[in-house]
Amino acid sequence: MFGYYLWTRFKITYTDQTVEYTTPTCDSSWDVVNDIEIGGKNLLTCTSSIMGYNDSQRNWSWKSWKTVMTNAVDKSTDSIHIVTQGGDIDINSGVSFTTKKIDFKIGEFYTFSIAVRGTYNFTDKFIAHIYYTNKENKEVYDKAEIPWIDNQDGINDGLSSIRFQRRFLTFSVPEDYNEEVNNLQIVISCKKMNILLCRPQLEKGNKPTDWKIAEEDLQSQIDSTIKTMSGISSLVDKLNGTITNKVWVSDINTAVDNFNNTTIQSIRD
Repeated sequence: MFGYYLWTRFKITYTDQTVEYTTPTCDSSWDVVNDIEIGGKNLLTCTSSIMGYNDSQRNWSWKSWKTVMTNAVDKSTDSIHIVTQGGDIDINSGVSFTTKKIDFKIGEFYTFSIAVRGTYNFTDKFIAHIYYTNKENKEVYDKAEIPWIDNQDGINDGLSSIRFQRRFLTFSVPEDYNEEVNNLQIVISCKKMNILLCRPQLEKGNKPTDWKIAEEDLQSQIDSTIKTMSGISSLVDKLNGTITNKVWVSDINTAVDNFNNTTIQSIRD
């Protein structure tokens, strides 16, 4: 994306209805617009529930990263349960998130966020890395560690073992990224980590926002609701027909009974 210059001028109308325009001025501050990108759209689908969707429905997935003791779905919290080893077995053990059908471009900024709850080894860093295929077709880590940020204040506030809190991390696609292979993973890791994860979100840009449902999921829900309402309407129509039919038959039976009783009474009289 390129920067833009903003040209402005003013129109002056005098009491005698004559018109004059001021000399145009140029504001070059817009030239730095490409330094700021704003998110707001969740690029990941089917994130409202871990249990409610399967891998074929999601455009993302997760997997164990190196030495992991537990990688399972926690039914009580509808979240991903990850437990890593302690000691010096592997400091980079954790969980990896990868996407499908999202084309990452060199230099673009993205913000990944997720709700997390649990515990970890406080003497070690609770961090994230970008793991990707470079232009030499080698899988490598990004050079810099990406610290977790809470409340967008630039401070790693640790984790709560009681309630879920969102963690945000912003990264740029490395210069040696292989766009043709398009393999980029977000790896969350720490020694002796026991965490629950849910509601992931990936936004284009460097400004994190609160979790929201993907536009594709919202449209799917609308279509499903319309289909359900249509089905209910058809069912009501059928029920109305059945009720009308029953009432009609009942009215005939009553009329016949009344006719028979009246006729018999007349004959008797």
